[in-house]
Amino acid sequence: MVDVWIDEEVGVENRFNELSSVINYEEIFGIIKEEMELPRDFIEEVARTILQRIHNHLTHLEVRVSVKITKPDPGGAFGTGAASVRLSL
Repeated sequence: MVDVWIDEEVGVENRFNELSSVINYEEIFGIIKEEMELPRDFIEEVARTILQRIHNHLTHLEVRVSVKITKPDPGGAFGTGAASVRLSL
């Protein structure tokens, strides 16, 4: 499971009245989908790559991005439950 937070400081100006001034979440989903389809050994690496790609995609905005990946029921020493990693930039 992947959770993404995009935090933006919003000033008094009304910037949200044009399509070019808002975040295209379809593109963000595309980044997540591409990265989740690649096999990796560690969820930290997946989270780092997603985080960097989203942040680079939004360089025209002043935003803070956080990515959390949760692996449900990882087994092994964890037993039942879930393991998560959250990275921010």
